[in-house]
Amino acid sequence: MPTVSVIIPTYNSAALVTAAIESALAQTLPPSEIIVVDDGSTDDTRQRLSTYCVRYLHQQNQGVAAARNLGLREATGELIAFLDADDIWHPRKLELQIAAIAANPDLVLLGTSVFDWPAEQPSSINRAGVIKPMSWRKLAVKNHLVTSSIIVCRTALAKTGDFDTALQGPEDHDLWLRLAEMGTVATLDLPLTGYRQVQGSLSRQATTMRAGMRQILRKLDQRNAWAGRRWLRRKAYGYCDYSCAYMAGAAGLPGRAFGDVARSMLWYPLPYAKSEVRFPLARLRMLPMNLARLLRLRRN
Repeated sequence: MPTVSVIIPTYNSAALVTAAIESALAQTLPPSEIIVVDDGSTDDTRQRLSTYCVRYLHQQNQGVAAARNLGLREATGELIAFLDADDIWHPRKLELQIAAIAANPDLVLLGTSVFDWPAEQPSSINRAGVIKPMSWRKLAVKNHLVTSSIIVCRTALAKTGDFDTALQGPEDHDLWLRLAEMGTVATLDLPLTGYRQVQGSLSRQATTMRAGMRQILRKLDQRNAWAGRRWLRRKAYGYCDYSCAYMAGAAGLPGRAFGDVARSMLWYPLPYAKSEVRFPLARLRMLPMNLARLLRLRRN
């Protein structure tokens, strides 16, 4: 049975991280170690974790990518499982994922389906689940993977490198793409990861995610990853602008949202799949909606 290191980055999440740790400790197939990386918290994280059997690491605040990278440098497991401080795992998550990896040794990364946490509670799971491959082409357009669901082979990470700390927000997507270029990436169709929607500054998130997503695409350009895939490149750039438009609209920036969705349609005028957009004909509905909001703001 392969050894598993769990890496939990946390920043001022003392009230939430204990639930994440407890869900890792409650696994039917326990991990070999749980590494909690405190990214410069100023709350009582250290005190709350003192009663748990985990490896506690502390660093000055550098961001989640740097925290995960510190955990990777310290990890000893053959498999690496990521868990964010505000998420939790189903008790059978590691058991079922490790069994799937053992049966499919070509996998370099395996995610799972998610459930809304804490709105939904972990349900009883009595099946092994179906492995659904995630092609590089699909992943290049949109990140379909939740970080807290991921298990990665350590040998694959040694070849791809760590999280890019220059990316603030989509650093996980960048690493998944690099892994998908060298091996098989897939998801297990079981709701084994409880994902929490955490509120934050929407305007700040829109700005940082915009810069990060565009940098990921530029990195793909630089390593000629789009060779022979001209329309896929246009689709990916168009999706990036669509995502930026959605975030800008949610942040109350209709002018930016209108410009982003217009650029998205110039990049890729064809419709996106249902699994790629939030609602049917999303961009066609967003154009007049954000234009109307912008006009109202100017009148006021």
